[in-house]
Amino acid sequence: MFFKRKKSDYQDPDTLNGCGNALFMRGENKKALELYKQAEKIARELGDDNELGKCLNNQGNVLSRNGDLEGALALYQKAERLFRNTNDDEDLAKSLNNQGNIHKMHGNLKEAMRLYQEKERICQSIMDMAGLGRSLNNQGAVLMELGEISEAEAKFKRAEALCEEHEDWQGMADAIRNQGIITYYNKGDMENSVQYFVAAGSMFLKAKYMEGVRMCKQNMKEIQRAHGSDFDAVLKQITKWNTNRM
Repeated sequence: MFFKRKKSDYQDPDTLNGCGNALFMRGENKKALELYKQAEKIARELGDDNELGKCLNNQGNVLSRNGDLEGALALYQKAERLFRNTNDDEDLAKSLNNQGNIHKMHGNLKEAMRLYQEKERICQSIMDMAGLGRSLNNQGAVLMELGEISEAEAKFKRAEALCEEHEDWQGMADAIRNQGIITYYNKGDMENSVQYFVAAGSMFLKAKYMEGVRMCKQNMKEIQRAHGSDFDAVLKQITKWNTNRM
């Protein structure tokens, strides 16, 4: 008779995935991918389809960040099938979200919205309010690209509130940064947009998501190039205001 080995016979793939996630958040993509692949090997040996789906989903995140969107999408789709088979709605929602991100980057906005809305329905059914907030944030990003600015802004504000309520600092930072993008690039309000980007950068730092910090700095560099001393004065005032509040 064949007996599957227990997780205790190996290094736990869940632990490897968790360590990989910490490295990924710090931008150490190569090291993260190595751990995800180690976890995948163990999950396959264990016959653990749910952990395997997580490994593939995480590897897809690295490929996406490195610009291999087709490779990432293929992994996300494999993960989706595994999560559906194991009835893991929480991770299924993450996989759908990741696929939506790829389709959005390809300009397939209708398909991206479909995937984000399916994630929204799943998050509502399992009462994952932080996940719901991220779904609304992503739907807002699609609406923003479609030029539906008021609708997008409403999604971002609702996403920010949900993420704050459930202490999802990265999701909250995404929503704040997106409001900054609308405020500057659509409304032409430089002063308030800088406040959004500073707040988002601080929140990304709290979440230890350095890629988010980098994006906020890039937004502010663009504004600085366009506005020079006016930008510097606004940033100085914001820094002074934040210092006085401490």
